[in-house]
Amino acid sequence: MSNHEIELLKKEINQLKQKVEILEDNQDDNSVVLILATNDYDKAMSAMTLATGAAAMGMKVTVFFTFWGINLLKKENRYKNKNLVQKGMTMMMPEKVERNPLSKFQMLGMGKLGMKYLMRKKDICTLADLMQLSQELEVAFFACEMTMNLMGISREELIENLTYCGAAECLDNASKASISYFI
Repeated sequence: MSNHEIELLKKEINQLKQKVEILEDNQDDNSVVLILATNDYDKAMSAMTLATGAAAMGMKVTVFFTFWGINLLKKENRYKNKNLVQKGMTMMMPEKVERNPLSKFQMLGMGKLGMKYLMRKKDICTLADLMQLSQELEVAFFACEMTMNLMGISREELIENLTYCGAAECLDNASKASISYFI
């Protein structure tokens, strides 16, 4: 190799080192972002278990609720100022967190009853309890504004202490997190 080629390689190595330093500076080594796009009870239980566990370990945790997952944030259904399709979607979606279905073994509601029975017997928190505990542990709940707009969901229908944002802010947080999950 010529001296010129060696100098070019050294320059490239230094540029790469600078890029790595910038990436390391932008990453939050102690944060978790969960993107929850489903309202399946068991999957939401998994997400909230991870969220509370990470928060209890002192990690900064953000849960981004989008599409069907936004139904987990509902405190009530409202029909005012919705078009016919949005009203129909609202009628088909559960109103409260404990009314969301299982992803499998629904068996006309018997599967969930069985699961909730076992949870009580084993002293395992319900989804509503885990969500409340998450907020007490300062887990940040983000609601997707595009989903709200699409489904005609108003802020009044959702629980308190939410941050409203779009996909760009969610992805910005996820790109800086040390751990990101899509559920």
